[in-house]
Amino acid sequence: VEAPMHLAIYKARSDIHAIIHSHALYTGVFAALGWSLPQILVETTLFTKGEIPCAKFAPVASQELADNVVAALGDIGLAAIMEQHGAVYVGKNIDEAFVNAEYAERVAQTVIYIRSMGQEPRKLDMSFDKMLDKSIMDITDEF
Repeated sequence: VEAPMHLAIYKARSDIHAIIHSHALYTGVFAALGWSLPQILVETTLFTKGEIPCAKFAPVASQELADNVVAALGDIGLAAIMEQHGAVYVGKNIDEAFVNAEYAERVAQTVIYIRSMGQEPRKLDMSFDKMLDKSIMDITDEF
């Protein structure tokens, strides 16, 4: 039923070859609230490229929803929450999309636990290109 959204994502992003549309529990809490997922863990940055934005609500299977999700994903995003709906995860292949889904769900669960403890999560203010020490790449190239 969400063919317009899937097609719009593929059309907007030539780097995307797999899409997972989910209604998982923890990201579903954020969808119900219309909240984005903050960038709080290293894996959020490494796998989903930072904060996971919440696309504005639009009717199921509408072009408006497709446009909202494409806008939320932007040029490099690999995940987006859909307000009062669910979430979408993308990747260059199905394995990458699945890993992005797993990490997004884990981050959502972590934020819920942090807030249940009366705290606010500390945002990780670091871009993807600064997250990984490039020296490790030199070591792995030797093997």
